Amino acid sequence: MLLSPAAGLSVLAVGLSLLLSGPAQARPGDPGQPAATPSGDGPPGGAIHTVAGVRVRGDRTACTWARNVDDWQPVDRDHVIIRSGVRDRYLVRFSGACFGDPKYETAIGVVTRSSQLCGYGGDALIIDGQRCTVLEMWEVTQEQPEGSPAADLSRKGKDAAQTQGAQTQGAQTDGAGKDARPGGG
Repeated sequence: MLLSPAAGLSVLAVGLSLLLSGPAQARPGDPGQPAATPSGDGPPGGAIHTVAGVRVRGDRTACTWARNVDDWQPVDRDHVIIRSGVRDRYLVRFSGACFGDPKYETAIGVVTRSSQLCGYGGDALIIDGQRCTVLEMWEVTQEQPEGSPAADLSRKGKDAAQTQGAQTQGAQTDGAGKDARPGGG
């Protein structure tokens, strides 16, 4: 088959565009990839799908400020849900080379190369004294099936938000403008 010079340029342009478009997206069920079921009901680039029984949004490269991580919930041997602040929750998949089981831990540590914990870049969780590399991290949706570990953590978050809101409503005062709480001035 002979191609004219103009046809050769268009073939070259298509080849370059494919080369520059990056690697193909991993499909659910590929070896080494978590089982994810796209539902297509999320915004473009933020599709809602399920990973390890938890409804998540977006791709697996989410980030959060490490200083805001204040609670966590085990999902299975390879996944935990962390809470960052009152409302934000993230599903974290860490390397399976860790022998600790988060279900039996009372605390986990966060190790970052920057001030953010991300689903890429070599950040880690410390579980049972072992450094477990974070492989992927997704934003957890607010709506979760009943019985999901994410639903349990969501309830904790709502309780914390209500407590925090009650504490920040201002000091209770008596009629003279003094703090009426025990020990108040």
